[in-house]
Amino acid sequence: MIKKAAIFGFLLIALMLSCGWANAECIVIVNKSVTETSLAGRDIKLVFLGKKIKWSDGRKIHKAGLVNGAVHEEFLKKFVRKNPYSYSSFWKLMIVTGGGIPPKSFKTGKEVVKYVAGREGAIGYISPKTPHNGVNVLHVE
Repeated sequence: MIKKAAIFGFLLIALMLSCGWANAECIVIVNKSVTETSLAGRDIKLVFLGKKIKWSDGRKIHKAGLVNGAVHEEFLKKFVRKNPYSYSSFWKLMIVTGGGIPPKSFKTGKEVVKYVAGREGAIGYISPKTPHNGVNVLHVE
């Protein structure tokens, strides 16, 4: 009986993954002060690795992200090309060597939206399902 339950659970998870139920999506949001309406995926990577620190108008970029979860993992995979462990390790090394300031981390997308909306020059990522009034969605090229 236990084997049947385990097999059923495995099949249910496989079905959920194949139907996209467990897939995360993410959107990139910016403060309304940001003049850019789009960025190349490469530039988003540079921003979140601390290598691009200013917008085209010279304003400082303030990064925000999620602590963990499916949206965080999807963002890192899609744009930064790192898994959560290697991304965290990268920022620990950058902090120790004085190489940059990591993104502010938040537990929920709602907190990311609040930070981005209230901080001039801010950029972050959230689920498209998270209400995001007060910020602009950045088109990714």
